[in-house]
Amino acid sequence: MRHFIDSDSCIDFTVTMLILLRFRHWADLKFMLLINLLLIGSIGNTQTLNSAESVYKNSRVVPPQLKFDLRAVEYLSDSPFDQSKQQKAQVELNLKSEGFLFSNINILAGTFSLPKSFYIAAPEVYVGFGSKNKSYFAVGRFISDSSFIDQYYNIGLFNSYFTNDFIEYKEQGLTGLHLQIFNQYYGARVSWTPYFFPNQGPQVHEENGHLISSNRWAQRPPPQFQFADQSHEIIYAIRDYKLNEIIENQGQLISLFFGAHPAKPLLQLSYANQPLNEIPLTRDTYGTAQDFIGHVNLSPVVTYHEVRSADLNLEYKNLTTHFSYEEDLVRNKTALENETLQFLAPLKIYGFYSSLSFESFLNRPWQISLAAAELTGGEIKDFTADGKESVFVFSSQRTQFKSPLTLGLSTEVLTLFSKPLLTNIRWTYDRSYKGTLLSTQFDYQTMAQLNLNLGFDFIGVEQSLPTGVPGHYLEQNQANDRVYGGLQYAF
Repeated sequence: MRHFIDSDSCIDFTVTMLILLRFRHWADLKFMLLINLLLIGSIGNTQTLNSAESVYKNSRVVPPQLKFDLRAVEYLSDSPFDQSKQQKAQVELNLKSEGFLFSNINILAGTFSLPKSFYIAAPEVYVGFGSKNKSYFAVGRFISDSSFIDQYYNIGLFNSYFTNDFIEYKEQGLTGLHLQIFNQYYGARVSWTPYFFPNQGPQVHEENGHLISSNRWAQRPPPQFQFADQSHEIIYAIRDYKLNEIIENQGQLISLFFGAHPAKPLLQLSYANQPLNEIPLTRDTYGTAQDFIGHVNLSPVVTYHEVRSADLNLEYKNLTTHFSYEEDLVRNKTALENETLQFLAPLKIYGFYSSLSFESFLNRPWQISLAAAELTGGEIKDFTADGKESVFVFSSQRTQFKSPLTLGLSTEVLTLFSKPLLTNIRWTYDRSYKGTLLSTQFDYQTMAQLNLNLGFDFIGVEQSLPTGVPGHYLEQNQANDRVYGGLQYAF
């Protein structure tokens, strides 16, 4: 006999986007097929346009870049989920064309020396007509520069992102039609996206009733729950759903900007009505009377939100400054009967960024930067159909940081054998969470095609949270300090 468990029991919890790996792979596959059709169509069009020399006389095909990235990573702490010593291999294709007919194909794929760690992403794949610096029309997956603070802190309210570890992010574009109109000192940018592709995070898969991953950065739901002083197993299942019901959700975006340069406008106002890039999940939770095994059946729910942002960008000689504001309003749905659904509180973000370049004085790259943000709201809670809140939460916040303060340094430290040694340092301290993230990378270009790199990422908090209290990003990953080294070769 099947009994529904009350949402206040220990089995009731919030589960995040991590179990949608199966969806991500099929979504990207369908996206690739769509883009192939678009590119085939564009090739046919270029054959027709070829007769008009005026279209192509200013066009220039940038030599294709095929980049191979090999890296060895060593974590300073052991993990029950993966190996402390890992290797990563990645290949990335960048194929650009500039001029009246412009395009970009950016596709990457890679794997770690771990089982089921293969990944593939297509951050940008588009073809366009016109001038990217003035007025244009483009079709495909296109990154929209709608909010500086959204992109700097990888918040992902406008564009989705791809990441394997929540430190190295790759921004991904919106898929659809994109139009920009510019008239010397003001302009507008409009996007209509009939296809929706959400965030891609660390790989997680379902196996024998469990959600597992060989990636230590993946968030994991509890494998057991406590009842009558005993531990009982939880069996997970991803319910069947129609992929097209996820992908075929359209969105709209519009930006108004003022200033002499569309890429760096003095003032920009943006608005979007589109699905959340981090998909909420609904779950059916019950137990069996015979052995009291918990069953959790999960499925994604596409939820829309409205996003608004305003950016003021100031430049004076070697000083660049951005003031940003961003907010969203989530149109949360109501859980179905006997189910529990994630409820996402709205976000408000105030941000500041300033960078100063000393290259003209020192005759070598040298730039320092300061950024700060204040994020309010963004809590995650679970509610049943009758509005009852779950006691146990798996994730409590939509964002990594709450009150980040970031210092950055990019410089050429010295020259070795007539080749520069470049250093990039980024230190973030969260004033609310009392924790830090320090990332440093050294790059040495031995020849035109070969680049060697060495770096480390250190995470720490001043005080760990008590057991049972929902942790934040810094607290959950403070044991994931790592060092790495590798090489990149570009053809």
